[in-house]
Order: sequence, then structure tokens, then C-alpha cells
Amino acid sequence: MVKRLSSIAEVLASIPEREDPFPHLAFLSTDDLLLRRREIQQSLKRLEEERQAIDSELVETFSDTELRFGIQFGSGLLLSQRQRTSWVFDDETRSAIKAIQQEAQRAGSAWKQTSTFLSITALN
Repeated sequence: MVKRLSSIAEVLASIPEREDPFPHLAFLSTDDLLLRRREIQQSLKRLEEERQAIDSELVETFSDTELRFGIQFGSGLLLSQRQRTSWVFDDETRSAIKAIQQEAQRAGSAWKQTSTFLSITALN
């Protein structure tokens, strides 16, 4: 039989505690947290640039056919190429799409979906 939890305190107490993966952050001031976030952001940008350089090298090394079907390496990794398609519309079509979207918003058949993210900008 499953035990029914009757209060939020019981629910919270039933959740197993996990070790904090970043205990060092607890001791940083707000300014230090912002600086650390900025360091990470810059590292991610450099890593993304490095990944792009590696991808360019791999694309030059292997044929389109090899990349499309995949190349398996001794390390147990499979390198393959994937595609994602996006569409670019001419001005007339873009205007028509925008008008349809605005009408749907007014009629209530469309709704907002908002994503929130943090951004840090250097002021100097």
C-alpha cells in the first residue's frame, strides 16, 4: 500500500537530499557570482568557437556520404551529419504571416509562450 502524504512538509521531507554539485557558489557574493557567470559565458563562447573549428576540420576530412551514413571510431563514437531546416520568407510572405499571427492573437486562438534568460553585458 502506498503511503499518502498529507502535508507539504511530509512531501518535502520525503524527497531525498542530493549533494550540492557547486558548493563553492554558496560562499560567493552577488558580484562574485556575476563575475563567475561571465567567466563561464566567455569560456562557453571560446569552446563553441573551438567546436566549430573542429567541425570544419572533420567536414573537410570526410565525404558527405560518409558523414550522412556515419563513421564509427574505435573509441565507440559515431560521427554523423544531421540537418535542420529553417525557412526564410520574402517580404510579402513574411507580412502575410505576421498579419495571420496578429489576427490569431486578437481572436484568442494564439497565446504567449515566454522564455526567460539571464544576460550579462560588460559596461566598460
